[in-house]
Amino acid sequence: MYFKIMLEILILLVLIFVIQLLSNLIRIPFILFILVFSALIGPNGFISKMYNINIIDENVINILSQLGVLLLLYLIGLQMNIRDIITYNIRALGFFLFTNLSLGLALYMIIQNIIPGLPSKELAFILAIVLTFTSTAIYYELAKDYKLDKKPESKLLFSRSIIEDVLSILILAFMFSVTEHDTNQISNIIYKLAVSFVLFIVAIFFIYIIFSLIRDIINGIGLQQNDDANKQIYFSFFISIFVIIILTSQILGFPMGVAAFIAGIISNLYSREFQQIRDSIFIFSETFVSIFLIYIGSQLDLTVLFNPVYWQISIIILATIAIIKTITSLYYYNKTGYNMKNAIGVSFLSLPIGEFTLIILAEFDKIFNLNLINIGFMLLLLSVLLAIFLMNISDFLIRFYERITRTRI
Repeated sequence: MYFKIMLEILILLVLIFVIQLLSNLIRIPFILFILVFSALIGPNGFISKMYNINIIDENVINILSQLGVLLLLYLIGLQMNIRDIITYNIRALGFFLFTNLSLGLALYMIIQNIIPGLPSKELAFILAIVLTFTSTAIYYELAKDYKLDKKPESKLLFSRSIIEDVLSILILAFMFSVTEHDTNQISNIIYKLAVSFVLFIVAIFFIYIIFSLIRDIINGIGLQQNDDANKQIYFSFFISIFVIIILTSQILGFPMGVAAFIAGIISNLYSREFQQIRDSIFIFSETFVSIFLIYIGSQLDLTVLFNPVYWQISIIILATIAIIKTITSLYYYNKTGYNMKNAIGVSFLSLPIGEFTLIILAEFDKIFNLNLINIGFMLLLLSVLLAIFLMNISDFLIRFYERITRTRI
């Protein structure tokens, strides 16, 4: 049994290497490619159905994927740029409220009619808001290709994405606490979360003090003279922060996902030490995040691509996202004085739905068996293709608009 688990882990690492290599060679966004690839080799995939060969053991990857979720949330906390948050916080909050809530309300009215089986209006609204979130990872990769990643318009979008990430974590905390049998006890769940949150924050304060003292001890013993030893001990230092905060959350009954995010923020406070092992932490974390994406992909059933009902639902939702998100984003950028040509590109590239959207849809499926993850996959696939298509014709669209309105952008 032990040998089988080790073999499965090694196979997963090889698969990640192959997927990353192919993704770079054919220039398809990694998240999209890894989902399609793992769907093909998963239990619902072509290889499993045609040849009865299970390349991925669901039990092993399920365990590893839970760690992948925690490390993804830890990475989000680590990458929070406090300076950008301070610079763009008011505009980013306004951007989020105007764009996401406008789109969320529209989606809320639509999905109640096109997605059967939603147990309550509250959960339908949560689902609508989740579908407004942007894929930060896909946006970042595409923005680099189109040389928009350093623009102020991109920084504002990233600041809005931080708000989306924080809200995603709160929704996940709620989803982890909900079962099919207690959807009518939402207020009781929220009360318990609030109490555990207060206790957890108090515990975090003491953990931060203790690790600050440990950091001072490490800095005082002269490890700086040995770069390798320095990196090794600081790698263990940050992993220890992550593990202890996760254990604390379990003791206090606080959701591990939120705890992982807070662990990333706490680690980010030790910025000078973190810079020494930044690459090691990110390689370690992104490997497990890739395993999580393989898990999500392995749950997909690619036969939905031949089901017209899924196409109908996905196209209706995507059309709503594309129209409302583009219009509200451009209106907000215009009113706040940003460069409109850059804003058009940023708005188009923000159409792909987010990684957190897939995670939350997977949680919905676990509780309510709504098969939402397949709709999420189709939305991700179609939204990426639409974003790339719109970017490639953006110059034509700008010239057409200028000719019709006789104005210059």
